Amino acid sequence: MGDPLSHLLPTKLSPPRTASVLVSRSAALRKIERGVGGTLVLVTAPLGSGKTTLLTQWYREVGGSRLLAWLSLDERDNAPERFFSYLVGAIRRAAPEFDAYIASQLDAQVAPPLDHATTVVLRSLWNLGRELVVVIDDFHVLRERSLVRAFSYLLDHAPPHVHWIVSSRSPPELDLTKLKLTEQLVTLDGRDLGLDGEAIHELGQRLCGAALRAEDVEYLRART
Repeated sequence: MGDPLSHLLPTKLSPPRTASVLVSRSAALRKIERGVGGTLVLVTAPLGSGKTTLLTQWYREVGGSRLLAWLSLDERDNAPERFFSYLVGAIRRAAPEFDAYIASQLDAQVAPPLDHATTVVLRSLWNLGRELVVVIDDFHVLRERSLVRAFSYLLDHAPPHVHWIVSSRSPPELDLTKLKLTEQLVTLDGRDLGLDGEAIHELGQRLCGAALRAEDVEYLRART
């Protein structure tokens, strides 16, 4: 058998490049760090709020100390076999011993049923047996309801050593009741992603080489 991941695009399995001039949103990064001790960190904010940039910063800051998988979603991932193939590929890139295998469209005429794919991934996650954080960016592109329900099932039944970070432009239709009741959910929204006065001051210095006045910092904070 050839490489089962050879048909996957590597650019979807790692964080995108970011601008060289960045400021660290310390409070939001600390909130993510607290959240990854539980099951799910959910980052929900509109387009342009900096969700991907924030997650990329966190990913690169902790990359040497944790087992991390990254998956950037796009519209074509509404096909279940494609979504699960990429999810498996992202995890296997971080943990080569992850033994789940989802047949791609190149391998089979008929896609496996969703419950089979979900069971295969869950079984392999339990077998993995070590701490793993899976980051899924742009979850809002998933509009196939059965696929969203399947992912919700993954969240409910994933082992305690697996943690998920999900970003979306809008609240995803996931059943989060159990996670809320067991305090396994941490959420961030646009307020968490906004730059505070200290970050705006730092950005001004790095972009313009000059210190902004306090009133200018407050004006920019209020307007943005």
